[in-house]
Amino acid sequence: MERENTDNSQNKEKILYDGFEFQKIISKFIPANEQSQDTLHIVLTNKLTCTFDESDFRYHARVLIGTNPSIISTTGIIEAPAKPKEYYLELMTNFSKEDTDKIKEKFKGEFLEYHDPRLSEIVEGYMLQSIMYYETGEAFCENKECRLYNAHWQKELLHSQLNKKFCSKHEESFKKLINYS
Repeated sequence: MERENTDNSQNKEKILYDGFEFQKIISKFIPANEQSQDTLHIVLTNKLTCTFDESDFRYHARVLIGTNPSIISTTGIIEAPAKPKEYYLELMTNFSKEDTDKIKEKFKGEFLEYHDPRLSEIVEGYMLQSIMYYETGEAFCENKECRLYNAHWQKELLHSQLNKKFCSKHEESFKKLINYS
């Protein structure tokens, strides 16, 4: 039975999908002649992927599951990196739908929302992280100015992705990859 892939962005409760289990299921749909390590597959999904963290014994929402196939969650881009602390504090003290709308408007532009026109630029950066992970085993950078920075806050995400720059190490790595091809 086929099911339509519906937009669940308005649902208050998000369903979490274990990223590694999701990856195993997706792998089964890759044709046998493409299941080699010579081909990187990148899957974009609106499902909210997560991984279990042994250090705190809970699931954490993720944008990127760096495997092959690599999974990029567009819902994760919205939900995984944290919004400003002040946003959450105001939400905790204002419970009505009207208050929530006012708070969202107050912080507009400081974080991504569903159907945000900046999403395609952000996805591009995560695709580059997928490629880097596939080629080197390292998806992320510690440098906040680098497009491969592992952002934990929306502010960091917007800065690192929209400035479209790489640190010198990763710029050199991409140059080598391009010349290798």
